[in-house]
Order: sequence, then structure tokens, then C-alpha cells
Amino acid sequence: MKKTILSMSVALLFLAGCSKENADTQIEEQSADLVWVYNFEGKLLTKETPPLNGLPSVADATNNRGNGNSAHTHGDFPGVVFSGTENNGGAHGSATASLGPFTFTLETECVMVEGNEAVYGGTITERDGPPPPPGAPFNIGDHVYFKVFDNGQGNNADPDQFHGLTKFSASSLCGVATPSAPGFWPPTIVIPGGPTLNLINDVPAPGSIKVNNN
Repeated sequence: MKKTILSMSVALLFLAGCSKENADTQIEEQSADLVWVYNFEGKLLTKETPPLNGLPSVADATNNRGNGNSAHTHGDFPGVVFSGTENNGGAHGSATASLGPFTFTLETECVMVEGNEAVYGGTITERDGPPPPPGAPFNIGDHVYFKVFDNGQGNNADPDQFHGLTKFSASSLCGVATPSAPGFWPPTIVIPGGPTLNLINDVPAPGSIKVNNN
């Protein structure tokens, strides 16, 4: 049995360290039939761009907590501060995500951990900003997911990282949008008629990511 995420799922694309020519198109929203492009000041640049690609079908849910009894992740990267724990007592924690013209306050829904990678899932409890595009799941009770990488500590460790796509869905993707879910977190994305973009971004100092699965 497979689940297909269609028009009620949206992705915001945040690109860190963009070159000068890409500075006005650092955030994109993707649905099954339309892409909205904003700059960081919240100006809608276009809504005529064709979809970057379709949202995938994925297998049924797996255990959110991997092989452990408690999964935890916390940290901060551009626009996002978060902390979430999921254990036998349920999910705990919160996050704030400022993405383009919108700021979302989230209550932790789930934490999905695989090795040093985690997907944080949150339920929207507040939203500030302009009215969302029609049909976009940006409302109270909708769900938000982002992926992070804990690459260790110390002077010789590689920088921690975050994935450039933030997923929004009207229905829960806990156990579905796992770190290794096929198609959910591609390492690159191709802009039609444009470049291939790397979606794995280093967290700029002093930001950091922590992932535990005990």
C-alpha cells in the first residue's frame, strides 16, 4: 500500500549562500500544479513557473524513532530555531520558522532519526504574514517538516547541515517523510531552463544541529 502526496502538499525552497543573480528568487513554493516565487522581502515575483517536479509516492510509515526509545534534535539554521523530542511519553518541543513573508510557530509533532540525520515535524499553532496562496497548507493545524544533519563536534568536524526544502502538508507525514524517504529530500533540484541547485546547505556559524537516538 502506498500513499501519494498531491495538491495539499507544498514545499518552500530556501537557498543559503545564493549568488548575486539568484538573490531575488531564494524562496520557492511548490505544489502539484503551481510554483510561487518570493524574495526575502515577501514580494511575490511570479506564480507562473511550472512545477519543479511532482511530489512522490512513498512506502507506508516506519517507526519515527528508528531503533531507539527516544529521538531528539535541536538547533538553529537560517530562519529556523527548533527543539524536539519524541519518546514513549509522546512528542515534546517547539520551533519557530521564518520563511519568506511568513513566520510559523510550531508544536513538535514527531522526530524521525536515522543515524546523524533527523526530520523534525511540527504542527502550526500560529502564522504571521500575508494571506497564504489559495489551497496552501499554511494554516493552524497544518504540518511542517524539515531535515537536518549533525556532522559532529570539535574543530575538525564538518559543518552541520540543513536541507533546503521545508515541506508543508494538510495531513501528517510522520513516519512517511523520513530522512531516507525516496524522493522527499533530493540532494539537488533542477530549475526548468536554469541551473541544478544543491539543496544540502552548511549551517553558518554560530548555528548548529544536534541529533540523538537512544
